[in-house]
Amino acid sequence: MIGLTDKQEKFAKLVSSGEKLTTAYKAVYSVRSTTKDKSVWEQASALASNHKVASRISVLTKLNDDDIRSQERRRREYVLRKLQEEVERIDNRSSEKIQALALLGKSVGLFTDKIETIDSSDRSSVDIELELEKKLANILDDKAS
Repeated sequence: MIGLTDKQEKFAKLVSSGEKLTTAYKAVYSVRSTTKDKSVWEQASALASNHKVASRISVLTKLNDDDIRSQERRRREYVLRKLQEEVERIDNRSSEKIQALALLGKSVGLFTDKIETIDSSDRSSVDIELELEKKLANILDDKAS
């Protein structure tokens, strides 16, 4: 990488892949066993705060995130394709097809529980009572039908 030393680049790669600053620093730089943890942390923190190093960490982190999202997308597509094949197999038992269909349905959000809430902060007790009466009337009408 232009503008970074080899050690700075290695440090940036380790940090962007999730290593702690001090662990990355110790892995790249010669740190004596007598060096205090506070000193290592200060050096690692200063290095990570360096504009060029921080920029490189940011770029590498974004690339890593993009790679992870791409892998997740490919895995999701693979699983869905295999589930689809399982559903379409002629020799499958009904229970296997139902399980595959249920998993496919869950993958696209068909079986999610939805809870609707109403902001009732500005309603009076009379408004709430009227709403409850309407709901009860609807329920009773549905049962009578």
